[in-house]
Amino acid sequence: GSSGGLNGAPLAAGTRCWYLLAGPRGGGRCLVEVLKAHYDDSPPYYSVRMPNGLERSTVREKLQLASGADVAAAAAGANGVACDELPTSASEGADGAAAAAAAAGAGGGG
Repeated sequence: GSSGGLNGAPLAAGTRCWYLLAGPRGGGRCLVEVLKAHYDDSPPYYSVRMPNGLERSTVREKLQLASGADVAAAAAGANGVACDELPTSASEGADGAAAAAAAAGAGGGG
């Protein structure tokens, strides 16, 4: 067994990782691909590609190395985690845009 020291190791571009989500229901995770590591900030951060194709910046502590079996299972659709809880761009999915607009319009009255 490993001592867990790997969890903080730098990630190379192309590495497949779990992106850990903090959500109202305790969060979930989805498989992402590391695009680039940025060392111009402390702590370093990473650009990752989400399952829906969008790029996102995140820190190392939210990324967990995925095993080959994890990657294969996710590719087979076995692990359809709640990635749709992530905010998507307005151009994607009219539902999301409508929900955002409704949320923005509500709650302004006091």
